[in-house]
Amino acid sequence: MHINEAEMAEYCRIKALFVQQIAMRREACQDADAHSAECQQTKREEGKNHRNEIKQLKKELQRKGKAPA
Repeated sequence: MHINEAEMAEYCRIKALFVQQIAMRREACQDADAHSAECQQTKREEGKNHRNEIKQLKKELQRKGKAPA
């Protein structure tokens, strides 16, 4: 939702805020969203790596289980 400068000024007067505070809060929220997306991507990649490692270890166990003792 975007509001014009006059509406923003009126809102700030009613809420006893400064326009700069609103801008800083908006920026902080956007940064938090960006960080959250990065964390989700990292977790997906880690999960994929763990699944691949498990798959590789299972294959190794099967190979060792078939080897003569």
